[in-house]
Amino acid sequence: MFRWSAPIVLESQYAYKAPRGSGVFSLRASQNPDGEMLFIGASHDLNGSFKNELARMQQEGARQDLVFAFIETPTPYDLAERLMAEFKRKFGRRPALNSVF
Repeated sequence: MFRWSAPIVLESQYAYKAPRGSGVFSLRASQNPDGEMLFIGASHDLNGSFKNELARMQQEGARQDLVFAFIETPTPYDLAERLMAEFKRKFGRRPALNSVF
């Protein structure tokens, strides 16, 4: 069983809260745990992914109310595939920012 971390506001001063280990991460539309999930990704460096998503958001002028949450796991790609399939079963589509994966 897995559990998402508490949401981290996607701002540079909070980057230290994302660990450097591997895992799955999500971007959500708000700090509300039921906020719209926009992206599910796998990473070998969650801290690096936090910083990359922050830079992408700033470069693209994307919305400012995004939060980052993660699940640490040694098998991030397998778990990301399971979570993506679960999301698609529930909502009939992928999260809005995910391409085919």
